[in-house]
Amino acid sequence: MQVIASLIQYMKLRRVESRQKRQKRTVLHMLAASGVVRPSHIELRYTRPFARSTARRA
Repeated sequence: MQVIASLIQYMKLRRVESRQKRQKRTVLHMLAASGVVRPSHIELRYTRPFARSTARRA
């Protein structure tokens, strides 16, 4: 039973980390697009076009 509980806890943690990473990437895209930060100052890896990433959630 403890193995199942730890597995569920691990999955929840991974989901939270994934959500935080996605949110951070979106914020960096928005800041770069608005000109607050330069795209060269942040390292955007594994990116998708900004318009496509926000259109899905709207």
